[in-house]
Amino acid sequence: MGKHEYAIEDVFRPTSFPQNTYIDRLISSDDTYEFRLKKALRSSGRLISIIGSSKTGKNILCHKVIEKSSIIDLSGAQIQTQADFWNQIVEKIRLPIEDQITKSVGNKANVSIKGGSKAMIPFIASADIGGQAGYDYATGQNIAEKESRSNSAIMEYLINNNKVLVLDDFYYINDELQMYIARILKTELFNGLKAIIISLPHRADDAVRHNPDFIGRTTFIEIAPWSMDELAEIGRKGFSLLGYTIVVATDAVLHILWVVRTRLLNVE
Repeated sequence: MGKHEYAIEDVFRPTSFPQNTYIDRLISSDDTYEFRLKKALRSSGRLISIIGSSKTGKNILCHKVIEKSSIIDLSGAQIQTQADFWNQIVEKIRLPIEDQITKSVGNKANVSIKGGSKAMIPFIASADIGGQAGYDYATGQNIAEKESRSNSAIMEYLINNNKVLVLDDFYYINDELQMYIARILKTELFNGLKAIIISLPHRADDAVRHNPDFIGRTTFIEIAPWSMDELAEIGRKGFSLLGYTIVVATDAVLHILWVVRTRLLNVE
């Protein structure tokens, strides 16, 4: 038994990114999920749908393949309104604002900001950010125009800066809001946006159902349940870092690993 260099909680991390025990899972002898996702991200204009049972590593795959500085990951469980969708993106990117962000036709409704060079684009510009702001809420139409322009600026920023929008737990979002998001994604994918939707197998067609234009324009990546061999490989990597060597993983040991993992993740 060698010297222990890691604490066990740093090696086996069932509820966070498995930095020390991550494995590139095989789809076939010459294909992996990582390769499949990288290939999909190189194809412009297509929605990527990653589907699989709970705790099969869907979100982890995205965080492994996509650079930390590029991923914009959203949680469907926290999106109940259109504003929630945009505000989650804004919180991730913290897009700088300079001089002027919106100006409507005829100068009836304009928003200009001087000073604050580091601030978030709001869903509706309605705050004095580090300087001076002017508003004229003449009509509801003008407000809607300002919202639309701000949203377009957010999407333009994502595209120009090669960000990847990852929407996890899409099935948590209500049907009306799913339809709204699907329409936005359809338009922005054409403009160059890269977007991934993560969902469960029985909800895999949600985006397509709400926007038939995605038919033929969606790349599906289905994540299989963990195999015993994969669990054994995780165990070998982890215990090796702790100074233990596992020569043969018996069925009994694999069953124990599965039970422990399941209970840690609170999955039935």
